[in-house]
Amino acid sequence: MNAVFGALLALGATCLYAADLALGAYHLIWLPSLMLAVGLALLLRNRRDDEGERVATGHCATCRGAGTVYTAEWNDWRRSGPVRSIRELCPACEGTL
Repeated sequence: MNAVFGALLALGATCLYAADLALGAYHLIWLPSLMLAVGLALLLRNRRDDEGERVATGHCATCRGAGTVYTAEWNDWRRSGPVRSIRELCPACEGTL
C-alpha cells in the first residue's frame, strides 16, 4: 500500500511542478518538492509484507515453521493407489525449524 500511495503522491507532485513552472508561481515550489520527496521515500520503502517478518523470526517460508510439507504423492490427485506417507521433511529448511 505504501508503494501505491507513494507513486500517486509523486505523480501529483510532478503535476504540481508542471503547473507551477507553466504559471510562473515559484513561491509555492516547496510544496511539490516536499510531496515528491515523501512520495519517493514511500515508494522506495516498499517491501513484501510477510517476507521480512518470517526471516527475522526464523520461520521457513515454505513450511511456515512446521518443518514438514505434504508429499508430492499426496499432492498429485491423478495418482491412484495408497498413499504411504502424507508428510515429509521440508526441502527448504530440512525440518530444522
